[in-house]
Amino acid sequence: MTATALDRIRAISRRDMKLKLSYPFDLLTSFWGIVVSVFMFFFIGQLVGDTPLISEAEGGYFAYAVVGVTVMGIAYATIGVFTSTFRSEMANGTLELLLSSSTRLRDILLGSLTVPFVFAGVQALGYFGLGWALAPDSLHPLAWVRALPVLILIVLSFAAIGLFSAAIVIVAQRGDPVGVLFAEATNLLAGAVFPVALMPEWLQVVARFIPTFYGFEALRSLMLADASWASVADELAILAAFDVALAVIGVWLLRKALRFARVMGTLGTA
Repeated sequence: MTATALDRIRAISRRDMKLKLSYPFDLLTSFWGIVVSVFMFFFIGQLVGDTPLISEAEGGYFAYAVVGVTVMGIAYATIGVFTSTFRSEMANGTLELLLSSSTRLRDILLGSLTVPFVFAGVQALGYFGLGWALAPDSLHPLAWVRALPVLILIVLSFAAIGLFSAAIVIVAQRGDPVGVLFAEATNLLAGAVFPVALMPEWLQVVARFIPTFYGFEALRSLMLADASWASVADELAILAAFDVALAVIGVWLLRKALRFARVMGTLGTA
C-alpha cells in the first residue's frame, strides 16, 4: 500500500514529537524560562508604572510586555525548526535517501512544522496563563483565543525566515546566522518589550520592514485595546503579504541549496 502525503507528514510529526518528549529537561527549561520572563516583566511593570506611550493598552506595561515575550518565545521555538531538521537528516545520512524517495520537500516542511506549532501554542498558553494569574484585571483569559489567527501569521513569518536559515546551513554546513539575527532584530526593533516610538525616527522606519512589527500592532490592539478586526485589517494584510513573499523566496532558496549540495556531494554530510 502506497503511503500518501498525509501519511508521510504524520510520520515526520510523530518522529519529531517522540524526540521532543524524550528530552524532558528541555521542556522543563522552557517552562522555567516562561516563569522567569513573566515574573521579571511583572516587577518591571510595577517599577515603570503607567506611561503615555502605551496608554491605549489596558493593563499597562506588564500586559504590553507579556504579549511581546510570548511572541519572542514562539520565535525562538520555531525559527530554527527547519535548520535543525535538515542538519539532523544530513548528520544521520538520511536526507538524500528521504529526498530520493516518494517524500517531497513539501512533506518534510509541513511535517517539521507540526510539533513546533503545537509547542508554540502551549508556550503561548503558559505566558498568557501566568500573566493572567499575576494580573487578572490586565489580561483576559480568552484574549489569546481572539488573537489566535494573528499568532498563526506570526509563527508563519518566523518559519519562513527559517527556510532562509536552512538554505544557508545546507550550503555552508555551519551555524544559523540568519535566524539568530532576525530574532534579535525583532526583539530589539519591532516593539517586543518597548514601544517603537521610543526609537529614533530612522529606526522606526527600519522597524516597518520587520514582519513582526505588524503582528505586535495587531495583537496588542485586539488583546489589550479591545479593537475590532476591521481596525487591524491593514496590519494583518501586510503581515500576510510578508509571509507569502518570504515563504516563496525561502522555498526557492532551499530548493537551490539542496540542488547545490546534491551536485557537490555534501547532501549526506553535516
